[in-house]
Amino acid sequence: MNALRDDVSAQLVGYGAQILSQSGDSREGFHFDYKLGKSVGTVTIAPLAINSLIHRNTPLPKCMVDVTARIEQTETWFPEGPNTITASVNANLH
Repeated sequence: MNALRDDVSAQLVGYGAQILSQSGDSREGFHFDYKLGKSVGTVTIAPLAINSLIHRNTPLPKCMVDVTARIEQTETWFPEGPNTITASVNANLH
């Protein structure tokens, strides 16, 4: 889990993203909020799940198990950039 967290962090930074927040732990999973250009996004690494559905010709050693990792990413693009506020004033005074 920690290797997945480190890889996600390195990938985000490598693509030029600014990591806004990072939380979680190896038991509960990790969550990142980031900004990249005109986009904001999140990456969630779910806790690893033991996967007993994999069948092997040669079994794993007794100290190892198969696991499934789930990583979800959502991203929203803003034409004016995130956190941009546009204001207008109506000068029509009656």
